[in-house]
Amino acid sequence: MSQKPQEIQAPYSFKGLLLAVVYGVLLLLLLGGLLLNVLQKRNYLQDQLASHGQDSATSLGLSLSTVAKEGDWVAASSMIDVIFDSGAYSNVRLLDSQGQVVINRSAGLHLEEVPDWFVALLPLDTPMGQSDVISGWQRVGTLQVRSHPGLAYRDLWSTVKQQGALFAGLGILVFLLLHLLLKQLLRPLKNLESVADKIAHRRFDVELPVPSTREMRSVTLAVNTMASSLRSIFDEQIHTIESLRKSALQDSVTGLINRETFDKRLQANLSGEAGEGAGVLWLLQIKHFAQFNEVHGRAAGDRLLTEVAEILRDELGAVVGSFVGRHAGSSFAAFIPGCEMSHAGEMADHLLLRLSALEAFQGDQGCITALGMAQCRDGDQLTNLLSAADFAVQEAAQLPKGGWSANGREAGSAAETAKPASYWHDLLRDSLDRKGFVMNFQPVVAIGKAATARSGDDGYRVVMQQVLARLPDAQGQHAAAEFVPMLNRFSMTSELDLYMLEQGLLRLSHHPEDSSLCILLSVQTLSRDDLAAALTALLHQFPQEAKRLYLECPEYALQICWAGVDVLMQLRQRFGFRLIIGRFGTAGLPFGYLRDLSVDAIKVDPGLIKNIEQDDGHQFYLRSIVQIAHSQNSQVIAVGVERQEEWECLVNIGVDGAMGYHICHPQSEPVHFGE
Repeated sequence: MSQKPQEIQAPYSFKGLLLAVVYGVLLLLLLGGLLLNVLQKRNYLQDQLASHGQDSATSLGLSLSTVAKEGDWVAASSMIDVIFDSGAYSNVRLLDSQGQVVINRSAGLHLEEVPDWFVALLPLDTPMGQSDVISGWQRVGTLQVRSHPGLAYRDLWSTVKQQGALFAGLGILVFLLLHLLLKQLLRPLKNLESVADKIAHRRFDVELPVPSTREMRSVTLAVNTMASSLRSIFDEQIHTIESLRKSALQDSVTGLINRETFDKRLQANLSGEAGEGAGVLWLLQIKHFAQFNEVHGRAAGDRLLTEVAEILRDELGAVVGSFVGRHAGSSFAAFIPGCEMSHAGEMADHLLLRLSALEAFQGDQGCITALGMAQCRDGDQLTNLLSAADFAVQEAAQLPKGGWSANGREAGSAAETAKPASYWHDLLRDSLDRKGFVMNFQPVVAIGKAATARSGDDGYRVVMQQVLARLPDAQGQHAAAEFVPMLNRFSMTSELDLYMLEQGLLRLSHHPEDSSLCILLSVQTLSRDDLAAALTALLHQFPQEAKRLYLECPEYALQICWAGVDVLMQLRQRFGFRLIIGRFGTAGLPFGYLRDLSVDAIKVDPGLIKNIEQDDGHQFYLRSIVQIAHSQNSQVIAVGVERQEEWECLVNIGVDGAMGYHICHPQSEPVHFGE
């Protein structure tokens, strides 16, 4: 199985690391500048306090000298009180001639405007100013004055707040500018990451805008050149593979599928149980074509075959699931699914009318058309059908102007008395109303190099369970082959699809041991105008179960109802279910579209798997599909594996999963093998 590369979670980004380093350095510079300014301011304030204290002591000492007397300090005390009450001093002391304190005034350091932690963090040293008190020629005392640091602390705290706010604002501004600058400079790296991821998934339709920086510019130009070269190589590879596919599977003249491909595809439809083999087989032969070639030349004959092929394609283009091929020479074959013989006759009349208007069919000597029809059912043998249709062609060729015939012998090996349309309508309507349909399951198993041979049930690993509808009645259970054509005829298919989806989600909610379930949505369902609302209403009820759900749509839905496929892709993002393209290889689309359509898996049509070990062309085509799908992280599942030889060939090719009778027949309960 292909897996997405595991994403490695880095502990940090280049942008984050660069921002952290630059901003860290900036922060250190700002903090260092702030600290240096504060310390310088503190030293300055300390010097100012020392100077103020000394000046005050000198001035007050001179004043006290005029009033101070040894032993009489009353006048001195009054003068000191006046000075101290100004609040500019924390301590004023007067000592006598013996050094004894006679007057002492002090104030505590309590500042409401300045936090205590700031005072403790940045203490201010306020030295004591001192001067002698002299009376006459005699020293009578000593005056000591210490300035109060309150004003200094307020000034220092204000400086810290202002410069801190300035530095913080500057830091934030620089950080934002750095962030924007780095975002702009590193944007090319983000673009490179996106482009590298696309290139890893082989999506080369990318081109980076060239940045202005020299280093980024050179890297971007190199990546653009590489993507352009890879795109050219990959497109050339796709073109080569598609050309080889056409040469192996298509007729070179008309562009229709060749006989081998047509027969394998029809045989695959007949071998299934989904009702895809029910319908009408046409064989169309151009009589007198050899004479026309001789008269008008090979180029004119090729033009005639091309015109007939275009008319056939146009007539059957509106019939979902139909396909046309060039069978041999001037013979064409077409299969019309879900069609009754009466309706096929009306379509044949219109086809022959258009063919008769071609110039080659004019006049008595012109070409004539003979068309034979045979009714098909699931389980019919291809050889019997072709014989019956060819017998009808010979009958039509006997008509003078050609025409069509359905008088061939009974082709079906399981023919039974046909039930009228009214019976089916009532049965289907009643079953839908009372929810009478039941589910069967057929496992899709993983294929690996270790499973080159089928060694027993325990050797399988179930990837999902394909859900198949069954209709029980008194006679037993009807397989889809019996009622699907009638469902389509009465436009009831969409009702059944939504009912099976609801039942599948309920099954997942009640059985957590089951693997994922795969539900097929028909073109009729995908064409609903209310598809998004209908699916949302169901999936919203089972959000966890939706993650274990596969929804499958046929490949030809991409041509008929792309809007419905687009709805599925949008809902997948919301609910987490997985999307599968079924019947891959039947719509005639160049498979290069897988590069642009993100799906989880593709199911290869059984017509490409039938006897694949004998067909080198189909093997090459399937290998190409595997290569392209794996490059998009999509799995490839082979449908209709019925023989050991097919299984072994698929293992060697490298497909991821397979389903079919060789692995397990549909069961009433999911098969888990050895899980």
